[in-house]
Amino acid sequence: TERTRELNEKCVSVANWTDKQREFRSNEKKIKELHSTNCNLQNQCGKLQQQSFELQKILERERQQQNLLQENEELKTRLKQMDNWIKQQKCNTQKLMSTIEQQRLQISKFEQDLLRVKKILIINLRYLLFERLSSMAGEKLTKGNPSITDLGDPNRPMRIGEKYGELYDNEWTDALDSVDSIHNCFPGLKKAEQEEIVIHHMYRLLMCCFRECRNISMKQIQNIGQKVAEAMCLDIKSEEELSTLPGCKEVQIYRRQNSEDHM
Repeated sequence: TERTRELNEKCVSVANWTDKQREFRSNEKKIKELHSTNCNLQNQCGKLQQQSFELQKILERERQQQNLLQENEELKTRLKQMDNWIKQQKCNTQKLMSTIEQQRLQISKFEQDLLRVKKILIINLRYLLFERLSSMAGEKLTKGNPSITDLGDPNRPMRIGEKYGELYDNEWTDALDSVDSIHNCFPGLKKAEQEEIVIHHMYRLLMCCFRECRNISMKQIQNIGQKVAEAMCLDIKSEEELSTLPGCKEVQIYRRQNSEDHM
């Protein structure tokens, strides 16, 4: 029986080993199947990835194509605008050329008119210079020469002396009569000394008036000469030349007779 028991145990052990071998082979077969399935899945995944990459490339090309089409449309629009601008510029250029031609003709006409006017002015200037030669010589003799009196001058030396005589008889006399009012300003001085101070101040006031009037007169004479020179299209800078221009003497006489500021 012991032998039987050992044989049974061995039989059981062999049966277990057989089952384990069968199960191992079954698992090994399943592993091979799974490995095969995994390889197939990997192949399919690679194919899908390749397809996805190719699809992305196709989409990228389509997007680039759309961008190119859009850029092409924009370029067409800009080209059309540029063509319109060029046409407008050509039109403006033609108008400008026409205007320039008209202005050129006008300038040519103005130059001819100016040349004709210059010739007329030169002829008139020669005539005026010839006509005024004797009067200019007479003006040079009478100007600044007290021995020759110009009766047409309202401010000749004799008349100026009369004006200063009236000034002494009237305003100066009134001023000297007011010496007593400044007695308190100069205490200790005699009346003659106070009169001398008043006369000295009046002399200084008279000299200031004289210098101011002389400056105004010189500026007026210079302005008159410049205006006459501009009217005759002459370029003269010297004061002596300005004062000897034709017509200046009459203008200066009119200034002396009608100007309230002239003395």
